[in-house]
Formats: sequence, structure tokens, C-alpha cells
Amino acid sequence: MSTAAALRILDPGRFATIQDDGRFHARQWGVPRAGMLDPWLYRLALAALFHASGRPLAALTPPPPLGPPLTFPLIEHHFGGFAFTAEGAPFPVVVAGNVRLRIEDTQLTVHGVLSWVLAPGETVIVERIGEGRIAVVGAGTLAIPECLGSTSTELRARFGDWQGRPLAAGDRIPVTPPTQPPRAAFLPLPWPLASTEPIRSLPGAQWSAFADDARAAWVSALWQVTPASDRMGARLEGPMLVATPPEIRSEPLWPGAVQVPPAGQPIVLLNDAQTMGGYPKIAQVIEADRWRLAHLQPGEEIRFAWLTDPDNAWHAFSARWRRFQQHALARARSAASATPDLAALIGAGGEPDPQRLWHENLVSGVWDATWEDFV
Repeated sequence: MSTAAALRILDPGRFATIQDDGRFHARQWGVPRAGMLDPWLYRLALAALFHASGRPLAALTPPPPLGPPLTFPLIEHHFGGFAFTAEGAPFPVVVAGNVRLRIEDTQLTVHGVLSWVLAPGETVIVERIGEGRIAVVGAGTLAIPECLGSTSTELRARFGDWQGRPLAAGDRIPVTPPTQPPRAAFLPLPWPLASTEPIRSLPGAQWSAFADDARAAWVSALWQVTPASDRMGARLEGPMLVATPPEIRSEPLWPGAVQVPPAGQPIVLLNDAQTMGGYPKIAQVIEADRWRLAHLQPGEEIRFAWLTDPDNAWHAFSARWRRFQQHALARARSAASATPDLAALIGAGGEPDPQRLWHENLVSGVWDATWEDFV
């Protein structure tokens, strides 16, 4: 067995791929964006991983279009059942999301992000994803080459990072060890996913092709997410939306576009969507809210709202980054550089023990079980 550090996949669960922010400069060649469905959860995981690895948090820039796309490869996992182990050497790992974990014989629930140092031979299982649909897993620096400026997997064309395919049992991903001894950092940052607020959208390119009752239904109806939803798009079920004409000449698309096929049931395009399409678009979900669609389970219901001024969409995205800086990055900077053994911090119920965390002066203001004003 190789002595080089590596992450060994024991079980990929339902679905897992390597992603970063995605490809933003290849659409003219028909290449989809790919990348993490939730750029905020991605950055929350990176904040913990950077802290554990001694990397400056200044490298954590805002998501595009506010900042350049990040190319740090992490693993996006759907629905639970993902299991892995460390080989060769210890390295920091991070799990972000609302999940139930098992680390060897220790079971715990994470509401946000957890990072620690994984020793060779230790096994981690993401047993279940609670609220939301995805979790983000990272390990040191995954040694993944870039393809067209990104390490993200593009599944339809089968290129990018890990052989252009989902992760499979037995995959051994090389890990570049940190330049300094990794910190045993435990960084619990509550992460809100649920929101009763409607998802905001701008009028789409073919908004005028839809009758008044269809435009009204888009924002008044309760839409249900169907099991056919995937990384290409969130397929919705609700009132029938009719456009005249029902099809158009193919034109460029971007994630967030709401296409309406002739059957009248809308599809909100996500990261793996095609770059061209010929269905009318009733709306465009704004970038500040699109991440919420990635966490919706089949059968969940959502509402939408009109946002008529594009400038407001830009301001909403900028405001989300400022809140992320205030709540996540500022608190990550205040975390201590070393901790006791991970198992010693877990309470009897499998939840991180806040009294112990405070006693150890571990998080210094990071722990906040009432962080509700991010959404």
C-alpha cells in the first residue's frame, strides 16, 4: 500500500462528485458550468478547512459574479451513505451541512460544519443528511488537476477532475498534505437551510409569451419538487403554465433560468444544465436564492416571488456575501488553533457539548445555536 496521503472512498452513497465553483469561461464552447450547487456551503466548508490547514482566510473570495471562481476541489454528496477513510498520513477533513456522522465509534450530529484531523485507518460515515439534500466533504487539498479552469466534474461530457464520473467505492484520491502540522480544529457553525420566504425571481426572457394568469400562478401557486430533479434542474409540479408559442428558436441559457416545456411544468435550471435551449422562459431565479433549490427534497413545496428590478438582485447577492463574512468568516477567525480530542467534545446525545466547548475556550464566540438571520 502506498504511504502517500490519500482519501479512500469506501461507499459513495447515493451520489457524490468532486466540485469547485465551476467553469465560468467555457459556455461559448457549449460547456456547462458544473460546480457546487450551494456556493455558500462550499465556502463554509473551505473556511473550516483553511483554518485547520493554516491557510489564510483571505483566500476565500465571494462567489461569482462578485469574485473569481474558486478551484479548491471538495466533494458534493447527496442524500447520505457516504463513507471514507484516510490512508498514508493524517490530514484535516471537513464535513459541512446538516448531517449525522459516525467517526469510528463516535456518532454525532452536525448542524453547520465540523473539521478535525483524520488519522490513517479511521473511518467516517455520513449516515444521513437531515435538513436539505446535500453535504460537502473536504480533505486537506485533494490533488485534482484542473480542466478548462476548474476541477469540477462535468458528467454529461465525462471530463474534469475524477475521470469525469461520480465517485465509486475503491477510489483513492491523492491528498496534498498541509505545509504545517494540521490543526485539530472543531468549528461548529450553525447553518440555516430552511426558510419560509419565497424564492425570488426576475421576469424571464419570454415573460411576455405567458398570459396574465400564468404569470400570476408562478408567484401564487405552491410548487412541489419532483423526484426527477437532479444537478441539471429542479423539476416542479403545479398549475399548468402555457406559453404562446410553446417553443422558440434555441438561445443561450444560464443556471436559474425557468424553462417551461409544452407540458406546462417548469424546470429551474441548475449548474449542470445545457448551454442552449428552445423552451420559453417565464422567470430567472436570482443568484442570491438559487442555492436553496439544491437542498429541496422530492415532495417539498416552495413558492416564488417576483423581483422586478435587476439592480435589487445584485444588491441581494452582495448583501448575502456581507452576512456570510460577518457570521462565518469572522467567527472562523476567532476559533482557537488547537483542541482536545474530538471524542471528548461530544455530549452523550451525539451533539457537540457547548459547555465543554466554552470551557476549553475553543470557539470563542463561534458557537451560536440561534444564528437565524443569515437567510
